[in-house]
Amino acid sequence: MTATTLHICTDQFKLPASKYMHHVLSLWLSRHWWLAIVPFATLVLSFSNIAWAYVSLIIVMMIYPTAMMMVYYNYALTRHARLALYRQRLVIGGDTIEQHFVADEQFEAVPAVQIYDTTDVKQLSINGKTLTIDMAKPRYHHLSVPIEAMSDDDVQSLKLYFGTKFAF
Repeated sequence: MTATTLHICTDQFKLPASKYMHHVLSLWLSRHWWLAIVPFATLVLSFSNIAWAYVSLIIVMMIYPTAMMMVYYNYALTRHARLALYRQRLVIGGDTIEQHFVADEQFEAVPAVQIYDTTDVKQLSINGKTLTIDMAKPRYHHLSVPIEAMSDDDVQSLKLYFGTKFAF
């Protein structure tokens, strides 16, 4: 990181839970891509024995949906996934990222401010209209910010501050 100081305060925003889980599942699938080869391998084996075709169908129609449901609920019930449901704003400054939660009509009681160290940032990326800040720990934890909640100058400042951690 550079020696320049950074202070960014986003507008209030609220993202749907589907955006959080979409990012988690895409990270999980990118790490476990080899699981997609298994049904094709069993399908190729079915040329020698038809039983492998049934094994392939069982994997695709029974095992994969069950596994994806288990992965979804495993990460959907984490504390960070629950925090993503609140209306919030981020304050990025100095060596910290502060996640401030704002009460609204759905949630009157809000959790305390979450403070993350900028050294824990693994990668920043812009996916569509969302800036995603991937954290190193815990696994698959990230902060998502709509681009509309930030100015163009703030996005450029983040690119300069985080440098090589920013994925275009």
